Amino acid sequence: MDASSFTLFFDELNALLAGESLPAIDTRYDFRSYLLHQQKINQPLRDDARAYWLAKASTLPPAPVLPLACEPATLCEVRNTRRRMIVPATRWHAFSNRAGEYGVTPTMALATCFSAVLARWGGLTRLLLNITLFDRQPLHPAVGAMLADFTNILLLDTACDGDTVSNLARKNQLTFTEDWEHRHWSGVELLRELKRQQRYPHGAPVVFTSNLGRSLYSSRAESPLGEPEWGISQTPQVWIDHLAFEHHGEVWLQWDSNDALFPPALVETLFDAYCQLINQLCDDESAWQKSFADMMPASQRAIRERVNATGAPIPEGLLHEGIFRIALQQPQALAVTDMRYQWNYHELTDYARRCAGRLIECGVQPGDNVAITMSKGAGQLVAVLAVLLAGAVYVPVSLDQPAARREKIYADASVRLVLICQHDASAGSDDIPVLAWQQAIEAEPIANPVVRAPTQPAYIIYTSGSTGTPKGVVISHRGALNTCCDINTRYQVGPHDRVLALSALHFDLSVYDIFGRTARGRRAGDGDGKSTARSSRMV
Repeated sequence: MDASSFTLFFDELNALLAGESLPAIDTRYDFRSYLLHQQKINQPLRDDARAYWLAKASTLPPAPVLPLACEPATLCEVRNTRRRMIVPATRWHAFSNRAGEYGVTPTMALATCFSAVLARWGGLTRLLLNITLFDRQPLHPAVGAMLADFTNILLLDTACDGDTVSNLARKNQLTFTEDWEHRHWSGVELLRELKRQQRYPHGAPVVFTSNLGRSLYSSRAESPLGEPEWGISQTPQVWIDHLAFEHHGEVWLQWDSNDALFPPALVETLFDAYCQLINQLCDDESAWQKSFADMMPASQRAIRERVNATGAPIPEGLLHEGIFRIALQQPQALAVTDMRYQWNYHELTDYARRCAGRLIECGVQPGDNVAITMSKGAGQLVAVLAVLLAGAVYVPVSLDQPAARREKIYADASVRLVLICQHDASAGSDDIPVLAWQQAIEAEPIANPVVRAPTQPAYIIYTSGSTGTPKGVVISHRGALNTCCDINTRYQVGPHDRVLALSALHFDLSVYDIFGRTARGRRAGDGDGKSTARSSRMV
């Protein structure tokens, strides 16, 4: 039965208990007659409504997305839980008056709040809300006395974020008004079409029902039967059912939910957030002119604040300095190994100093950008350290990229020189000086590293982003070093750990491969990034 039939049922029960006779019913016109009659007179409207909804179907947002504890199909039975908020008459008067001032009905204001809570926990800005319509059409005098289900459903594209509460509610009411004019092709039929298109596998399982303007329990029914104490609604395909109705001037807001579908306490948390919103809009007129506030419960906020309390002193120094400290302390410790080379810290840092000396001889100045375009291996590490020792900024450019794209990056970064491996014949540039690291390490070593500030750039990594055009991302020494130290702390990386360096130099993860590990005296094992079998053996 629908809401009006529910009220009528208890009124008639009260009359019988009081010894009264019920009015005669015209049995020649029953509910089946009503449905056939309705279908006949609404057919032209149905055709227009069907075209309206089919045109709109592709633009509809998703149904509410909530965390699930299990697949709905695996539940053997529905056992709903009821939660209730009672809004006193004076507070409801304030709520409904403020809604009216902004040109919206109290029902749509409630629906907007309900949707906002669902959307916030589902990460949505719009959602498809299943709204119950009471559509008892007076097609015959007998219709008013029928106990039947005259409901329809409307699938409302509900705006939930990105504007003030009043504007969202007004926008939703305008959408509802237009959709209402096309209600003659029902939401059930639309949902059937959406499922046929393999959309909305769970349907529209969150329902909003408003019976505002009339009470479910009339005063006549309460006289012999007493006050309503408990009730529940259960529908297999419905996850959460919101019901609003008036009772003795108060407004009752009830959620009937199948809690077994959800993680523990989720629905309770959602309901608490909803009640908080309603109370806020009852008490604070300015809340209507603001966007929806933070809905996170205080207990959850405390947990997040505790987990995110990761503040620590920012490390000082330059990104590469730790490697040279280790070289002084443990010069014979193995620093890096690849398919061709195996160097201790003394050898690695000596090669880096020599290469830096050659860069300076070639005219590289502090702050210049130097490209590194070579195959993955120990030579990359020499090149990176040399560029930083010279006070320059390294710009890794992959050999796998087309030559034209590499040249575009060189030009965009105003690269002063390109460091290559002498075995990579195709790595050169027509317009920019090129230097092979194997030749550079034959130079005299740099006496002292060029002094740079931690806030100055250490490297530039180019990413295509969403447009396909290379864009340079500039990272400072301080920023990169802070990230490396944070990872070491979080994962308790110690001096005896080994981490396989698989990331290509032009990916930002390579920064930790080089500096996060090696700066604390751990051996760098360079995989070639492509041979998964070899990498597996190294692990």
